[in-house]
Amino acid sequence: MGAIPDTNPTVLGVVLVAARPGRLDAVLAETGAFVSRASVQRAIAKGLVKVAGKLASKPAQRVEPGQQLHILPWPEEPKPSAAPMVPHFAVLYEDEHVLVLNKPKGLVVHPGAGRPVRTLVDFLSDMYPSLARVGEPTRPGIVHRLDKDTSGALVVAKTLEAHVCLSRQFASRTVKKEYVALIWGEPSSQTGEMANMLSRSQKVGTRFTTRPGRGKGRLAFTAYSLIESFDFVSLVLLRPRTGRTHQLRVQTAAIGHPIVGDRLYGPKTAALPKRLPNALKEAFQAIEGQLLHARQLAFRHPVTEAEIEVEAPLPFGFSLLLGLLAEDRGGVR
Repeated sequence: MGAIPDTNPTVLGVVLVAARPGRLDAVLAETGAFVSRASVQRAIAKGLVKVAGKLASKPAQRVEPGQQLHILPWPEEPKPSAAPMVPHFAVLYEDEHVLVLNKPKGLVVHPGAGRPVRTLVDFLSDMYPSLARVGEPTRPGIVHRLDKDTSGALVVAKTLEAHVCLSRQFASRTVKKEYVALIWGEPSSQTGEMANMLSRSQKVGTRFTTRPGRGKGRLAFTAYSLIESFDFVSLVLLRPRTGRTHQLRVQTAAIGHPIVGDRLYGPKTAALPKRLPNALKEAFQAIEGQLLHARQLAFRHPVTEAEIEVEAPLPFGFSLLLGLLAEDRGGVR
């Protein structure tokens, strides 16, 4: 790590101690206190970082071992116009430091480029006003994310100290994550590992690829195991060790078994067996977005250091489809 926590973190921010010499943005990025090096640079530009009691002058500023690095809270910013509808999501675990929820399918986690829409952080900010100064204003409390159409367990930091600790755990890959996915076909092996270098596609900017793309590729590693096979689709368990954008969607597609419903990395239309009963055909045709669910999440509590493990129930539509598949397999062909 480039810095270690001070023994007396302030309520007006978080104090770290530089553990090695180097550029300020590089040292802070290594701590996991920020979601990216670009985030560090934005914080420095806004005057939210102090070195040895003085405001940091630039990202390339030199820091030395033992110097105190003070991260100030992000200032509040105006919220987007509110929508009356509030999405329903189940709280899986909550205390004064941490919130873990079951993110519903179809909900964007935080604002991004493009047409503005109400996101999970907008609803959370309405419910928990104190989140406004925990992390960046556009993603208060967020230490990891799930794609819009990926459902399941997502942890939110409710304090700045919890944000730093949880971000560090994700950066150091000590958080245990398990996903379930319905994929096309059946893997040749019931267990295996997927290791790829992922980079953004040169042709389609919203896609990632295992082939050489724009910029330097980043290693993505996932272990998988077959849970159940249903002839033309399979239910698999995915255990990612890294957390790259679209990682599981890209890797399953790369081995020839894209996730059902994923029209970015899989087929645009489903080629279903003609023998399927109408109810099952209609269930497949009604799928919107990939059938990928973050089932389990385990991490160390940022204050008590107790091991927190949560499990998120499958969405109704996912469970219903699995039930219809099991019924079809057990019926008369």
